[in-house]
Amino acid sequence: MIICNDDHVVAFDVDDTLVMWIWDQAEREKFKIEIGKGNFKTLVLPHKVHIELLKRYKAKGKTVIVWSQSGNEWAAAVIKALDLEEFVDYVFTKPEKYVDDLKADEWMEHVYKGKPNDTTPHN
Repeated sequence: MIICNDDHVVAFDVDDTLVMWIWDQAEREKFKIEIGKGNFKTLVLPHKVHIELLKRYKAKGKTVIVWSQSGNEWAAAVIKALDLEEFVDYVFTKPEKYVDDLKADEWMEHVYKGKPNDTTPHN
């Protein structure tokens, strides 16, 4: 058993949060993610606002978890490709379910800063 001794944990999803799969062709920035020795390559757009948010949370002393429904190998490959290893404490496969007496929105804040080309100001 691994015990996290921090009460301030923030979790980031990978797909369509740290990296975007769909974007306007005009704003396309090619960014290759590779898993293993050439086993999987894809082009994605880094979501710079969420990446900076992750770094800010870490700078504030938060424990940072990154997860992906596509699995921990994919999540780790994205973190390495984005050069975020020093800012991430744990990498997981995204949980399928959680068992709790409370709904997540009763105890956890949902944060999403919009699409990369969103010009709406964010706090």
